[in-house]
Amino acid sequence: MIALSFASRLRRGQDVLAILRELEGFNPPRQEESLEYFQNFLDALVDTNNTETQLMDEYRSLVAERKSLFTRGRIRSPVCFPD
Repeated sequence: MIALSFASRLRRGQDVLAILRELEGFNPPRQEESLEYFQNFLDALVDTNNTETQLMDEYRSLVAERKSLFTRGRIRSPVCFPD
């Protein structure tokens, strides 16, 4: 089985929505399965993914800054350099 990335799964969901919109007479059995709800679900996934990406970028930046400060000797770690 091939592992799919989140982006590829999201793209498949968007493709399914596009296909369903082209179907004439598509009438889901439940309101929760309507095209509007599906679009809102995909929009929420995109927003969540963007937020997660921003937070990961910020985290990576802060980790790189911390590593830089420790390797330059600007901050003495009590764990590494006890007095």
